[in-house]
Amino acid sequence: MQLSASNLSISARITLLSCIFISGLLVVGGAYVVGRDRVAAAFDEAQGFAAIGRQAQRVAIDQTSLKSISRDLRFRRDDADAERFSTELAGLRKSVQTLSALPYAERYAKDLASTEAEVASIASDFKAVQDLKARIGGDGQDGLVKDLADASSRLTNKARNDIADEDAPLAERMLQGLATMRATEAEFRRTTDVSQLGGWEVAKGRVERAIGKLHADEAAKAALEADIAAIGTRFAAWSDAEADFVRAAEKLTGAFDVIAPVLTSLEENVAADSLRAAERLGAAQALTQQIILATILAALGVGLVASLVVARTTSRPLSGLRDAMLDLASGSTVGEIPARHRQDEIGQMARAVLTFQQAAIDRERLEREAVAQRELSEADRRRADAERQSAEAERAALADEQSRIVETLAGALRRLAAGDLAVHIADAFPPEYDALKHDFNEAAAQMRRAIQEVLGAVEAIRIGVAEAARASDDMARRTETQAASLDDTGQSARELAASVKSSSSSSMAAANEARQAMSVAERGGAIVVDAVDAMGRIETASNRISEISSVIDGLAFQTNLLALNAAVEAARAGEAGKGFAVVASEVRTLAQRAGEASRDIGGLIDATAAEIKQGASLVRSTGEALAQIVQAARKVAGDVDAISGAAGEQMRQLTVMSEAFADMDHVTQQDAAFAEQSATSAQSLAEQVDRLAELVAVFRTHDEADRRVAREQAHSGLRLRAAG
Repeated sequence: MQLSASNLSISARITLLSCIFISGLLVVGGAYVVGRDRVAAAFDEAQGFAAIGRQAQRVAIDQTSLKSISRDLRFRRDDADAERFSTELAGLRKSVQTLSALPYAERYAKDLASTEAEVASIASDFKAVQDLKARIGGDGQDGLVKDLADASSRLTNKARNDIADEDAPLAERMLQGLATMRATEAEFRRTTDVSQLGGWEVAKGRVERAIGKLHADEAAKAALEADIAAIGTRFAAWSDAEADFVRAAEKLTGAFDVIAPVLTSLEENVAADSLRAAERLGAAQALTQQIILATILAALGVGLVASLVVARTTSRPLSGLRDAMLDLASGSTVGEIPARHRQDEIGQMARAVLTFQQAAIDRERLEREAVAQRELSEADRRRADAERQSAEAERAALADEQSRIVETLAGALRRLAAGDLAVHIADAFPPEYDALKHDFNEAAAQMRRAIQEVLGAVEAIRIGVAEAARASDDMARRTETQAASLDDTGQSARELAASVKSSSSSSMAAANEARQAMSVAERGGAIVVDAVDAMGRIETASNRISEISSVIDGLAFQTNLLALNAAVEAARAGEAGKGFAVVASEVRTLAQRAGEASRDIGGLIDATAAEIKQGASLVRSTGEALAQIVQAARKVAGDVDAISGAAGEQMRQLTVMSEAFADMDHVTQQDAAFAEQSATSAQSLAEQVDRLAELVAVFRTHDEADRRVAREQAHSGLRLRAAG
């Protein structure tokens, strides 16, 4: 058996061991797959029931919210509530559809069908509520509410405006009946109490009886009767629609009470199924864990036995081979290599170590031969030293040549720094440095040409500055002469201005007297105008008082009418209304007195207004006469002002002329000073140009002939510019 195990290769033993482990893993994996499928099926079932439960709760929440909104639809009748109900109803439908589409939902097909039918019924009831709401209308904007309100408004307006004063008590009774009808309508809409309809009919009968007692013609009474009949017809239609709306809204709210038990039953069934699915999931998980644990223990036992067998047939030979390799590594080549005759990988490794041992023996032999070979290589080393010395000599020659080139460039640069722009390198350079020599010579030539141009420009500036200095001196002398002439002319202008100023003062005094006279006349005219305005305001106030008196008279009439109506109502009240009748009588008496006083005040105001009108006419006549006087005074003052203005204009023009002469004199003196300053500046500039010429003269070009040519060119250029 030992020989048989030794003949197996390590890879075969590892493969065998791997197969054992893989077989164990396959068994464990098979157990896991079987258990996983069972657990997954149970888990999916539990998840499905949980999802159905959550969706059923969401449906229940949606229907509860819709039920709350349905109550708002009945009592508030707000479009926002209707919009919210429609949106959440769509959400409820979607939630029910989602619930029906979930896995395992087919188990609850009956409950889901009932739920969908109830949701459809709710949608139908909601549509009926909305149709009735649209038919009834809201806020008096449309529908039956608007029709009823329009009919009531027409009859109310006629009762207020079209009935004669003699029927005022009947008109007041009609208005009271209409007000009672509107109050009853509002209460019926709030409570939908049918007992309110009787009260509305009683109020309507009062209005009809009042219409029948009117002293109007038959056509007017027929129109009023038609209006009250139209109100009755529209009220009947509106009240029926209101009752239908309430019934539809109650049906809509009650539909949620029908769907609630269905949803409760669905939730209970789903909860029971979820509990059973959770129990099945726990059992599947426990069984799977037991199977996997048993297979893992069996696989571990088999693997442990196989590992012991492989270790006994592999680790011991490897230990002996390791010791032999350590001896070989320490330099010993005489040891015995074990397991050389094995047929597995250990035998192959032993034979490889034997090869290494033989190689170490051969290496020792080669080292001995290498010592002898090194002695023969000494001659070759000496030849290499000679070649190295030759190369160093070549590098030294190259360094000398570079030093010569650098020295040549340094000398040329020193001459250039000293101002010698005629420097030029003529020595021959190696080809690789010829470009450097060419660039230096070109730079020196460009600097030389630039300095020559600067020399010519300096000479031209010197000549131009000298001519500018002479011109500035001439200008200064001419400016002084002109300043003396302007001073004499300015003195004459000032004397003439003084004479005209005296004449202007006299004219201005006359103009002031004329303006004072005109001012007195204008103040008189203004007083008259103010008096006319005051008369107008008094007249306006009188008219307003008259209007107020008319208003008071109207109020007295209305108060009298109200007192009359109050007396009628007190008479109807019998004994309980006697005190109110006394008060109404006193109010009526006061209203009559107020009307009489108002009429007396109106008569007085009319008489006063006539007197005020006559006084205003007289004041206006006086104002017209004063206006003619003011016009004549204004004309005289205008003529005097024109004379004074002409004199003042002459004085102003002479003053301006005198100031102009003074300014010209001042400017001329400034020009003279500027000319002297220009001459001084030209002299200073000439000195600076000489300094610049001295600085530029440091640079040496080819010869002095170049400088002379530059100076001649500058002189000729200046002469040409002067001639131009």
